[in-house]
Amino acid sequence: MPLLKILVPTPRMTVYEDLSHPKLGLAFCAPTDPLDFDPSEDVAPSQSDEIAAMAFADGAIDQNLSETITVVSGVDESDFCKFTTMQFAMESDLFQMRGSKRTDDEALLNTLIEHADQLLDGMRVDYCCLDVPQMCFGVPGYIPGKNMFAAFILDPELNDGRIIARESQVPVAMPALGLEFDSISPSFVDPLITDTFPPDALGLRLKRVLRTYANALSATSDESKILSIVFALDGILTTEKSTSTQFKKFIGVSASNNTADSQRQYKRFCEFYANVRNPLVHHGKSYVDLGRDRKPDLLYLQSLVAGLLESMVGDAHEAFDAHWQRKMKIANASLHT
Repeated sequence: MPLLKILVPTPRMTVYEDLSHPKLGLAFCAPTDPLDFDPSEDVAPSQSDEIAAMAFADGAIDQNLSETITVVSGVDESDFCKFTTMQFAMESDLFQMRGSKRTDDEALLNTLIEHADQLLDGMRVDYCCLDVPQMCFGVPGYIPGKNMFAAFILDPELNDGRIIARESQVPVAMPALGLEFDSISPSFVDPLITDTFPPDALGLRLKRVLRTYANALSATSDESKILSIVFALDGILTTEKSTSTQFKKFIGVSASNNTADSQRQYKRFCEFYANVRNPLVHHGKSYVDLGRDRKPDLLYLQSLVAGLLESMVGDAHEAFDAHWQRKMKIANASLHT
């Protein structure tokens, strides 16, 4: 399967000099002048080869997405120069330099945008705020003003590449400019992004929780943020026959490092469940109807998710059912309901 080199514009992230995250095989390149656009560094920092000069050429035949964007949208090399770009390598057999099918182009673009989005999840946990949408990345690849998602794909074997783009499938609106970085540090959730897990592993569930949280950061309302996170925890971090009380105990034990804190976490989560989640779900109320201070609620959920991920990431390769049973024994022995 060909190893493709990918460039994705990332408008809501600003770097002023090139930065790398070798563990993720990821680099961020600062904006440049279109006339000087000739990347010399590998998009996968862990590799040693180099990328040749990139010519943004239309695929020119067979109705591929490169034709569409060139004629209709006006996406061109300038969109990869005026924004920070993410650069990484990805295997795929969908890319054809010439004679590609539109369905393959769309499938490839969807896959690589999703992958690029996942690569940012550790930075989202470390730097973004659930109560401040201005401090969120949004989905990479989106070009403001053109309502298009785009990426540049290079096939190193051919030493050639082209742009693929499509219109946004859902409305995209994010305030402000996102975040600025002068350095990047590894995140404790990086193993959830880089590791491969079997279907029964805890890590696969944690990865889904991480993705849900990342998407919630840019949700359009506080109610959507709260419900999507709570529903994800309730659905992902439970067994099929578990009860609501068992779920809350699991959260209390998993979000803490000692018995005393487990009791506090359990009580706090039960209160949030009763005073926020249940009125929204069972009584038809909106979050505004509750009359609560949004900041403490959102920051509580943010700290809860971060605490759960941090405490469990070390057990990510453990079977979830075994992990659940182990936590239930601890909870039943230490928590007072």
